[in-house]
Amino acid sequence: ERLKKEYHSIRQTSTENSTEFMQRFLRLAGFLGAAAGTEEEQAKNFQWGLRRSTLNYIMCMSYTDVAQVANAARNYE
Repeated sequence: ERLKKEYHSIRQTSTENSTEFMQRFLRLAGFLGAAAGTEEEQAKNFQWGLRRSTLNYIMCMSYTDVAQVANAARNYE
């Protein structure tokens, strides 16, 4: 239950880049397994966890998995 709550409120910190955030996000999603949702649901949750400036840049696009979101975030950074 605690991991689920953390998963749904996870945010990129001001000291980590999108790759570091992705690693932390995927580690948590891995612990949750199926409870983390489909790849598209995970991509959306990862996208909304990104720093606001990055999110504003990639917000209008939709992604099918976390890797696509991470690539867009890296391109922005």
